Amino acid sequence: MADFPPWADLTDAVVREIANRLPCVYDRVHLAGVCRPWRESLERLPPLHPPPKLPYLILPLAEQPAFSCVLSGGATHPFFVPERIRHACYFGSYDGGWAFLSTLHPQANRVYFLANLAGTSGTFNLPNRIQLEREALELAPEEKPLLHRLVIYTATLSSDPFMDGCVVAGLINDQAPMPGYRRQKIAFWQIEDRVVVGYFYMGEACWDAVDVVRHNGAFHFLTKGEDIIVGNPVFAEAGARPQVQWEYRCFSSQGHGYDGQHVVARYLVESSGELLMVVRCSPRPGEFTSAFKVFRMAQPEEDDDAPSLDGRTMLFVGRPCSRSDGDVVRYIWRELPSLEGRMLFVDRFFPEQDPSNYTSQVWLLNGSVRAFLEKPLNETLLKENVATSRAPLLHRASQLRLGVRRVALENFQELLDVTQAGKAIYDDLTDAVVREIANRLPCVYDRVHLAGVCRPWREHLERLPPLLPPPKLPYLILPLAEQLAFSCVLSDGATHPFFVPEWIRHACYFGSYDGGWAFVSTAHPRAQGYRDYFLTNLHQTPNTFVLPVWIQLDREEPVLRPRQKRLRPRDPLFINAATLSSDPFMDGCVVAGFVNNCAPVPGHHRQKIAFWRIDDKVVIGCFFMEDACWDAVDVVRHNGAFHFLTNGQHIVVGNPGFDDEANAPPQVQWEYRCFSSQGRGYDGQHVVARYLVESSGELLMVVRCSPRPGESTSAFKVFRMAQPEEDDDGDGDAPLLDGRTMLFVGDPCSRSDGDVVRYIWRELPSLEGRMLFVGRGCSRSYNTDQYPGFEGGVYFFDHRIPGQGGGAPALYPCRDCGKWTGKPALQVELCFPEQDPSNYSSQVWLLNGSVRASLF
Repeated sequence: MADFPPWADLTDAVVREIANRLPCVYDRVHLAGVCRPWRESLERLPPLHPPPKLPYLILPLAEQPAFSCVLSGGATHPFFVPERIRHACYFGSYDGGWAFLSTLHPQANRVYFLANLAGTSGTFNLPNRIQLEREALELAPEEKPLLHRLVIYTATLSSDPFMDGCVVAGLINDQAPMPGYRRQKIAFWQIEDRVVVGYFYMGEACWDAVDVVRHNGAFHFLTKGEDIIVGNPVFAEAGARPQVQWEYRCFSSQGHGYDGQHVVARYLVESSGELLMVVRCSPRPGEFTSAFKVFRMAQPEEDDDAPSLDGRTMLFVGRPCSRSDGDVVRYIWRELPSLEGRMLFVDRFFPEQDPSNYTSQVWLLNGSVRAFLEKPLNETLLKENVATSRAPLLHRASQLRLGVRRVALENFQELLDVTQAGKAIYDDLTDAVVREIANRLPCVYDRVHLAGVCRPWREHLERLPPLLPPPKLPYLILPLAEQLAFSCVLSDGATHPFFVPEWIRHACYFGSYDGGWAFVSTAHPRAQGYRDYFLTNLHQTPNTFVLPVWIQLDREEPVLRPRQKRLRPRDPLFINAATLSSDPFMDGCVVAGFVNNCAPVPGHHRQKIAFWRIDDKVVIGCFFMEDACWDAVDVVRHNGAFHFLTNGQHIVVGNPGFDDEANAPPQVQWEYRCFSSQGRGYDGQHVVARYLVESSGELLMVVRCSPRPGESTSAFKVFRMAQPEEDDDGDGDAPLLDGRTMLFVGDPCSRSDGDVVRYIWRELPSLEGRMLFVGRGCSRSYNTDQYPGFEGGVYFFDHRIPGQGGGAPALYPCRDCGKWTGKPALQVELCFPEQDPSNYSSQVWLLNGSVRASLF
């Protein structure tokens, strides 16, 4: 196959072109960590453009906080904070990486502080007590202490906390015994104060503040009634009550409706010197956000209606209790017809997370993060990165989490919008650079999306010679509810749409063959419980073969049930798995399958072996052995014959021959390979399945294990078929057939003798560079030396059939899939996307078939 160029040999100019188009600092660091040549290229070149300072969304995950990066398409990066604030509660943030935090004190009180998450040295302790005057509350001295516990809901700053005169404005509560103490009040204090002195609120609840922003040198509080209170506090001396100059901005309620939706929250935002009110809506209380309305504060026209304060002024509760008069000004909210180029983060853009038990999410504003590789850049890591250097740049880089694929491919337009640079930042790449990138994209879908980034890139690719053909590794077909999709190993497990004809959109898949062929079944339109079977090419959909739905058995041999006088000449056929002897268009193509039937013969629930030609309309007879340990569980075509792996881990080799006579049973030459059971242990684990794989001319048995029945796959064991040596233990352990030979149920019923040969299974200490894709009847092996950048492992999917009973619909689980590498640290990697259980099919490999990729 074509050898894809390694990513390590890109020139300095190409590496810099890529790096300068990575706005996320984490993506830049991981770019340098891909391999030593890339890091040396970046060290030789001038400094990169500084990344845009857009906010990060802090995610309070269970183990520790992380952050979602807007610059990296919403990717999640680790966020390293000191241990003492790892599970702190976040209640606000300020420019420069400052965050308002609270932790639970050992004595059940909360401790509040302001910490800089971009630099560990900056931390300010905030008050957790508020001072109220006894006389102001009309209390006797013995009724309540002077200081009350403080609860801070949100806060902001007047300036950087290191600047002189920095003031904190917050929405707070206290536990003083006074009316309305559950309402949020306004409070001001200096950054180094240890006690808050008094607070402010108005008698009517519609004037309770819900948000605060610093604007034009004063704090602006948005109220429940969508009015604004402007406060400019002045502190004469430390510990003294603030003297506040107030302004009350009353707004008319006319002209801004919410289309009958529930208002979830209101926010006050400063934008280009103007104040905006952003209203967040949902269809009903408790449901997800569905829409936003954005309004700009404006002076009213002569005919606009606005309410007055009607004598309601700000009440100060502190020392002493008093009212604060202020100017009253009329305003209106004018709805914006569009966002006018503003970025508002309202989409399902960020990753989902489980509910947090310690805090909500919060923005980290204009603060840099300290990004570094999670592993030290030692020689071992460099060797690993050079070997797998293709994966981090092209795909989502599960180990290094490099976001270049999001930059160059599917989320490209979103990134361009965020960087505010338009398409021009990528338009000017040269032909050579575009081709360098394209030739390192083995996935056909990634190549199509690359061409769809912009017209210049597409024109570059049209001018250049054809790209290297993509490697033909299997795709995993995902039976999603809406339609089929496939997970691409070449694209690090990314999901792509898969377009198939309507009649097989919800078919059941029970096998596949090289060249894009798939065995499918559909429900019979007129007979409930019966199925129609087909072999169809999912790459060239007009090519379809109709498979038999009937099996013909002898009328004399099977044992009849009481009162049953005769057998039907044909019985319904149920095919569980199948494979081919060759391409179905070749002469003499034979199908070998595991089948069952409804004929009343002993052991009819057991899987039997059957052979038929590709054009046969009826299967003539089937084969099985009386001992259940010889029941076949997998089949592979090897050295010109079908090899069946059995329950007892033996092999039955069958080479069928067909006469020219129609409806004649196959004449099969059998060989029975008996294996010793010694030397094969599974560490006490449950055996989920066994597969037979041909690899470089050898037969391998792959055993799939789980800790207990019904649990997910945990490990694999791989064995090679070998002839026993003279000194092998257990010479007499290989079982003899003891007269048990293959029973043919057909016309006539007979026994088929064959050669008996002794073998042993030798466990492989390692996979020796193999990539094993396992599935019943469709297992394949590939060598990693032909696929640069890939590592050895066992790729597997969930082929469990649905359980019946209880009246509930049968569901295929489709969850137990991934890759096993044999490495102690990470035995099973969930490299394929999760999906909900399917009600029509299990997963299956699409073998060596191209897919038609298109932009959509």
